[in-house]
Amino acid sequence: MHNTTTNTTTLRAVLIGYGKMGRTLHTLLNKEGHQVVATIHRRNKHQYTPEKLKALQANIAFEFTEGNSALENIQWAWQANLPVVSGTTGWTPPPQLSSTCQQQKTRLLYSPNFSVGILLLRRAIQMIARLLPQSYNARWQIQEWHHKHKKDAPSGTAQWLASTLIQHSQNLTHWQAIPENEPLPKPLPPHTLPILWYRENEIFGIHEVTLLGSEEKLILRHEAHNRTLFAHGALLAALWLLNQPPGFYTFEDVFNNPQTPA
Repeated sequence: MHNTTTNTTTLRAVLIGYGKMGRTLHTLLNKEGHQVVATIHRRNKHQYTPEKLKALQANIAFEFTEGNSALENIQWAWQANLPVVSGTTGWTPPPQLSSTCQQQKTRLLYSPNFSVGILLLRRAIQMIARLLPQSYNARWQIQEWHHKHKKDAPSGTAQWLASTLIQHSQNLTHWQAIPENEPLPKPLPPHTLPILWYRENEIFGIHEVTLLGSEEKLILRHEAHNRTLFAHGALLAALWLLNQPPGFYTFEDVFNNPQTPA
């Protein structure tokens, strides 16, 4: 589904965060003929100044860390004039980031999920929510499953899908997280979209959006089989971002505007 071999740009990447996603990215970048010039984490970040990163001739930073440090890491990479691809979940980019990118003449592409399948799922629920007549007797529900090591809940992707439904539905105003082993409130508060989350074993990521009618049920489900899926998407985003003017972008922009500027 991802094709990054036709782009002749060679990345000299800085990996900010070297957990499971960082290591997966490292492997893929090497396989695709790119270079990782620095791997940065809490224990060694003090060793890397913006000047040192410039000396390494890095041209892109990938930021996959934690929500409470994401913005600081992004701004730190900008000091080295590096465009940033960020996939950290557990935070929401502040609205002023778009104007900040313009003012500082820098680039940021953020997405809580770098799967093309999740983008298709999001567009599908947008369309269904817009088409549903207000009189249709049904309610929405989101469920997500991830590995037991995942720290944020519900997942950033589930929150993103929930925001999409709230934006395009006529009778939803907010979402409510329902942890595993807790029953769904009965009755459910009005205008509420429940997100039920589960942490089990080593699940890479399952997201299920359900429309529950009185006489029928529609289920849309996405299941990730490995982390390389997300690494491919992040690489695709990085190659695209290097050819864009300063600004704040999302993964959807990569597909909405596939042509690079002249």
